[in-house]
Amino acid sequence: MDHLTKNLADELFREVRRVYRELGKLTDEVLTALNFIFHGLLLPAMELVDQRNVKHVVSCSGRELFQVYESSGVFCLCLKSSNYCSCQYYKYSILRRGDHLMR
Repeated sequence: MDHLTKNLADELFREVRRVYRELGKLTDEVLTALNFIFHGLLLPAMELVDQRNVKHVVSCSGRELFQVYESSGVFCLCLKSSNYCSCQYYKYSILRRGDHLMR
């Protein structure tokens, strides 16, 4: 991803936090912008959350990770501190090809 796209994503995340703090939900405008930046990955991610297939885990030391249960029943670990996920999609599209933004 180029520098401009990363800066745009960072600004968008600030807007996401602001809107969610103020309204307790995301507006259609924010969702559309997220979908534009993440090239259609937003809807499958939201489905995982809606189906309660994402669990936020915080250790005693304060480290955070997310357990994401895929439809196949397999779960992946997403490490917040290092922007890493153990799923096959991440390994192929992010690490190998570098064609999607990871924030």
